[in-house]
Amino acid sequence: MNSECLLRISRMLIMLFCAISVTAAHTGQSARIDGTFLIGAMFPIHNLHEGGTCGDVIQDQTGIQNLEALLYAIDKVNKEDLKGLDFKLGTLAYDTCYSDTEALKRAQQYVTYRIYTLEMDSIYKCNDSSSPSLVNNGTLIGVVGAATSVVSIQLASFFRLFKIPQISYSATSTELSDTSRYDFFMRTVASDTHQAKAIVDILKRFQWTYVTCVYEDTSYGDRGYQELVLASKEKICIAEAVKVKRFVSSEDANQRQLEDAIKSLRRHNNTEGKTVVILFASDDIVNKIFRIVDKMEFQNHFQWVGSDAWTGRSVPTEVQDIVNGTIGVQHKIRNITDFDEYFLKLRPDTNTRNPWFKKYWEQIFNCSFVSNAINPEKMKHVPSCDPNLELSEKGKYQRNLNTYATMDAVYAFAHALKKWHRRLCGQVKGVCPAMEKAKPEDLMLQGYLKNVTFKGMYEYCYIL
Repeated sequence: MNSECLLRISRMLIMLFCAISVTAAHTGQSARIDGTFLIGAMFPIHNLHEGGTCGDVIQDQTGIQNLEALLYAIDKVNKEDLKGLDFKLGTLAYDTCYSDTEALKRAQQYVTYRIYTLEMDSIYKCNDSSSPSLVNNGTLIGVVGAATSVVSIQLASFFRLFKIPQISYSATSTELSDTSRYDFFMRTVASDTHQAKAIVDILKRFQWTYVTCVYEDTSYGDRGYQELVLASKEKICIAEAVKVKRFVSSEDANQRQLEDAIKSLRRHNNTEGKTVVILFASDDIVNKIFRIVDKMEFQNHFQWVGSDAWTGRSVPTEVQDIVNGTIGVQHKIRNITDFDEYFLKLRPDTNTRNPWFKKYWEQIFNCSFVSNAINPEKMKHVPSCDPNLELSEKGKYQRNLNTYATMDAVYAFAHALKKWHRRLCGQVKGVCPAMEKAKPEDLMLQGYLKNVTFKGMYEYCYIL
């Protein structure tokens, strides 16, 4: 059944570079598609180490697949929705490593481009005393991201100061529904209010009225647990709820807090002799819990009920027996066969616009590209990557079922951009003088994104 999706839009940022000094803003890798207009994007390409530093492990589903979904969607809207308009949509995407600190560094780069552009004639000078010259890399009209609520909240507070619109593809915390605080934030997924009600319905259906809960100390965990309590206050008894720290000082400290939580929860058996545990936490915390349960040989003692932050994603092979029987909540999903075909055809030698893809390939196939081996001595026992390898090999491609939300964020910007062009330029192709002169504030205040309507990937409506 067809339905329309409501979204909101944006404000322009312009990018420029001085010959030497201004390029300092480009530290770190980025994925890029050039365009007349750009959308920024933030994905957790790498994992996050204990202590909050970026790790070395590539995140397959939440990182690489979401990034490729963005690139795929941009290709698609340029070929179809923006066809014949003589301008294109592009992107500049960064890695956040699940870190709000890292994400804010990238957010500052987006804002820096705008400041340089607005004041370059009067304030900024290059090393040779000349004025900075404008490089036509496209006008930034908004940002897609971030993956988690804790990072998205930090970004939303920052971006609203500069009136930069932000559309998250997976941040579900109810805190972000406060439009008085986050008036430039939008999302293509439902808030935790809905999944808390769904979890309670599951508990009632199986008559699990005596349960426990583990939730992380972030907005996602705190607000999710609060919504769960509100939804379950009449029929469900939450015997014990344990809050665990998302970030701890060491792996040992993390191990201890999770072991203590498991031992404490194990005391609360239901009439079937099992402890029902609702896990309102990110996948890295949940996977550690499963490993500890396996180590403590409590495999058959728990019945897990999962939130959307980890259910539907792949779990480590060694804990798959622990996960058997889990019931989880996910947003409505459907396979996007065109994207599957696109992704499975990707190769490290041709996918040059994604700077992390070669490392992803090495990780998936446990192989090494000689030129990419940072430590030759360490890598000498790792086989070279066979050029005939394919992601379609059994078990290598474990689909992220929520990439549609990333694609719909791109569609929102594209349709709003098309509406903006039609209003300012009429039938004139390309960027007309009126569009060139439009103030960034006009994009938001006149509601081009706010009032845009379009049919999403699944033809059902988002409340953003």
